[in-house]
Amino acid sequence: MEIKLKLGDLLSINQTLCLIIDDVQTTDFILKFKLLGIMKAFEPFVSNFEVIKNEKIIEYGKETEKGSFKISSGDRQAIENFNRDLEKLVNNEVSVNADKLKANEIFDKGIKAEYLIRLYSIIENQK
Repeated sequence: MEIKLKLGDLLSINQTLCLIIDDVQTTDFILKFKLLGIMKAFEPFVSNFEVIKNEKIIEYGKETEKGSFKISSGDRQAIENFNRDLEKLVNNEVSVNADKLKANEIFDKGIKAEYLIRLYSIIENQK
């Protein structure tokens, strides 16, 4: 199944999936396996985002003494340009080849409500 999401939503969902999977006490192993499959489908998008973000840090930042690049908190123009570029990126819609979660797979599994709300767009509406 194809899931369409804004890249920013995908990144947020991916972060939430990590939190759920790392919470050993509340998630059963079958659900963890399913969540890991979704994360695997998200992986190329997350990786590509990180590449572009790092390129933008190099573009707008300055090299530090240690050889890495950083955007100075005092460089308002660089921060605005960086944020503008990343905002354009995270607002792009992407299509992910993954199955949505079924309500009975995710509810009543000890997952915090705040996490369930973040996952709402990948939970299948059962009619």
